[in-house]
Amino acid sequence: MSTSPLSYKPWLAGDAPQTQVVLQRSTQHLAELVEELVRVRAQTGRLIHLDIEPEPDGLLETSTEFIDYYETYLLPQVSGHLQATLGLSQQRAVQAVYDSVQLCYDVCHFALAYEEPAAVLEQLATKKIKVGRVQISAALKADLPPSSEDRHALAQQFSTFAESTYLHQVLVRNRDNSITQYPDLPAALPHILDAQATEWRSHFHVPVFLERYNLLQSTQPEIQKIIRLLAAQHFTAYLEVETYTWEVLPPEIKQDLVSSIERELSWVKQNLELAELQLKESNITSTVGVSA
Repeated sequence: MSTSPLSYKPWLAGDAPQTQVVLQRSTQHLAELVEELVRVRAQTGRLIHLDIEPEPDGLLETSTEFIDYYETYLLPQVSGHLQATLGLSQQRAVQAVYDSVQLCYDVCHFALAYEEPAAVLEQLATKKIKVGRVQISAALKADLPPSSEDRHALAQQFSTFAESTYLHQVLVRNRDNSITQYPDLPAALPHILDAQATEWRSHFHVPVFLERYNLLQSTQPEIQKIIRLLAAQHFTAYLEVETYTWEVLPPEIKQDLVSSIERELSWVKQNLELAELQLKESNITSTVGVSA
């Protein structure tokens, strides 16, 4: 099961004491849930894990925030709860936390944070935190040209995705690699001419088979990266294609729902098969090289 990143960060407005209260209360709720998951596993032999999904403007947005929360709050507080309520040893309680609370890797969300999949997976492995599932999803993006005329054209394209059903946060990469973040597309559009900005990524889940939309691109290459890593490392058995914006897509790319979902699943399957084939060919080449 995937779950939200605890709370909505703007609600807390930088209030450190209140943020700590929310973190502690959320962790207590998770402790009670994990206690029940441990009971279920003991009774049925079935492991059910809750996968926390970082996302823009969530209380946990990035891999760094997720890992920090996991080590500072989740691991000590939940393992202590399990020792007190179930009589588990410290070692078994800690392992129960690692098994029961994992990461939901939403490809769109990590792409929005400009995080490299390989680096995230390496960090998690170092900390012994598991990836429970991968949500295969893509965001809108654009590399910003120097011309103001070209930027206005991009803004016009982005504006066709500005709708009120969902928040479509915009994360801007600047020349110094810093990130500027806006809570929604309408708030970001007036800043399209910012000379320091080099790239825009917007939290609008577009069909994963869509590489480009007129002047805009998608973060589809990030999906292909994670698929190749999955073929090589087998870090999870659970994949979910997560596009939920079918009803609010611009008319030019809105298609029949059934055929669109079928096309998405076919695209993912083809890329999974291609990644497996490339891995086998790479292994064969490596073997031949060693033999020679």
